[in-house]
Amino acid sequence: MPRRVFALASAIVGASFFALQACSDSPSEPSATEVSAFQDTAVPGPSDWNGPRFKLSANYPTQAPPKCDPAVCRWLAVSPDFGDGTKLPDWKDGKWSAYVDAMLAYVREGQDPNLANEVGVRTQVGGKTRWFHVPWMAFDPKTGRDFVHGTTNERTASLEDFVGDDGAVGSNLVAGTLDSCKTEWATGFETWAVGVYNEYGGYAFGQIFPRGGAAAGVPQTETIGGRSLLKGLPFPEGTLVAKFLTTEAPVECVPYLKGAPEWQIHRHRRSSDGQRHCDRIVQTSRILQMDVAVVDSRSPTRWVYTTFVYDGNAPGATFWDRMIPVGVQWGGDSKAFPAVADRSAPILENILNPDMRTYQHAGCNKRMNGPIDNPRSSCMACHGGGFAAPIGTASQMGTTTPPIYGFAGQCDPQNAEQQAVNAAYFSDAPYPAPYKDPKYANTIPLDTSLQLLVALDQFAQHVKSGAPLSCDLD
Repeated sequence: MPRRVFALASAIVGASFFALQACSDSPSEPSATEVSAFQDTAVPGPSDWNGPRFKLSANYPTQAPPKCDPAVCRWLAVSPDFGDGTKLPDWKDGKWSAYVDAMLAYVREGQDPNLANEVGVRTQVGGKTRWFHVPWMAFDPKTGRDFVHGTTNERTASLEDFVGDDGAVGSNLVAGTLDSCKTEWATGFETWAVGVYNEYGGYAFGQIFPRGGAAAGVPQTETIGGRSLLKGLPFPEGTLVAKFLTTEAPVECVPYLKGAPEWQIHRHRRSSDGQRHCDRIVQTSRILQMDVAVVDSRSPTRWVYTTFVYDGNAPGATFWDRMIPVGVQWGGDSKAFPAVADRSAPILENILNPDMRTYQHAGCNKRMNGPIDNPRSSCMACHGGGFAAPIGTASQMGTTTPPIYGFAGQCDPQNAEQQAVNAAYFSDAPYPAPYKDPKYANTIPLDTSLQLLVALDQFAQHVKSGAPLSCDLD
């Protein structure tokens, strides 16, 4: 793919961008770029639809929010044990159980007790906007936001991701049901997810993607230390991002999904042979997983990640009560396999919840991730690869940007070259440090935001042709 570098923040803007701006009929009307950046959904819903309709929350704060009071950012009131580099802290005695409970309490505040389809994720909490969405994620018709809840298409998971190869712990699957589910769902389960940032993250996105004027929807950069960086980054302390992940897996195949919120999502049609097609229809999906990450200056990477999984067998009166933390992670464990060749080196920056009752495949070498995630990766390894190609240029993972989703020898290197790729992938690069592999020295750090990576890629496609790529599922 041809490479073009756009120094947009400095008003050195390519001719393609000017042509797109010229689509506006008058200065008072939004440009084609602004419309594409802040559109609500990729495919509009029917006019007679009487269910919920997604509305992009993008009235970002224009003033930096004050330092977050620990009474509000409750996790900051907990003093967890980040370890001394020699011993893994305890889940409870290290106060990590209390820490992730505080994160959950913040997310659930003001939300529907059962996150019902008719309500979805409320962006208004306590009379003001708490939650904001990332722009440019409704541009692509293949994976872009659905019109009901604003979800986007993510990794397709297998039945084994949820219950193991033999219907293991907490699944309650009998052999016959397991075999029939494997046959019927051989192509896996689609995942659709929606993420939200609180006002601290929202302020950052408002700096990156302004509203109104000639620069509306255009990623803003500045040159610092000879490097092109996005305005608004790093995300300030107090930032919390939550992502709700749904699966089309039925309860008969994943029994611990019983009672999970059932959302109506406008997603790819599935034919009788299990194949997906580009046309979308409204179908039922169930919330299985919720990822939460916060900026905490006490963390050596500035970030702390956790993942919650729904367990329909857990006690409690609400959906939130049955969201069980898988664990917590504050670093990539760059001194443990496969970041190093020594397979005996201990994991020291990931703690898994010892009280999980449902099957969890965990990530590479017992690093933390969720059931929908790649078991050869981890939350922080994947997000740590959030680096973009120069603004206006689409990313090509493994060529122009780090290989986030998979690569040869991932988690099991077979030679020195694969070992080096694993070492970079499972290392830490706190913002604004460059990615560890010098091959990607010219990439732009995104402070772990993969939603921002998607947004920049869609902007690049808009600059290239003024239209999204066509869907190619059929």
